[in-house]
Amino acid sequence: MIGPIILFVLFVISTYFVVKPFLSTSTGVTNPVQDNTPKPEELQKISLLKQIREVEFEREMGITVEEDFQRIRSELVEQVGGLLKRQGKSAKKGSKSLSGTTTCRHCHKSVSPDDKFCGHCGKSLDKTRCGTCGITVVPEAKFCSGCGAKQV
Repeated sequence: MIGPIILFVLFVISTYFVVKPFLSTSTGVTNPVQDNTPKPEELQKISLLKQIREVEFEREMGITVEEDFQRIRSELVEQVGGLLKRQGKSAKKGSKSLSGTTTCRHCHKSVSPDDKFCGHCGKSLDKTRCGTCGITVVPEAKFCSGCGAKQV
């Protein structure tokens, strides 16, 4: 007689512990399934950065010609820069900013601010300073635009 009572009590207790989580409305319990799906902009950025890495690998392996590499890479970097500007973030590649591209004054293609020569036309990107007033002048200038001094 006592055996069935003990079995019934054990059944009720085990049922309580099994059903309790389903009946609980506590907000302190976090949802173990979280949505970690990246946003479409993040996926696009990841895709572009992978493409840059792939183009660099192809150049190192000799699959891509240097001229094509420079063109493709600059287009991809420009796309990433535009995407980052839209996101309001800045990305760094080493110490260089991907979104900080400038244009060549000769061929008007995008180049990195740290480049010394244009990867498209091969012209020098260096700007020189006036010996008289110290402002930046383009290398081809015959006179300083700030003070009018003749450039050597």
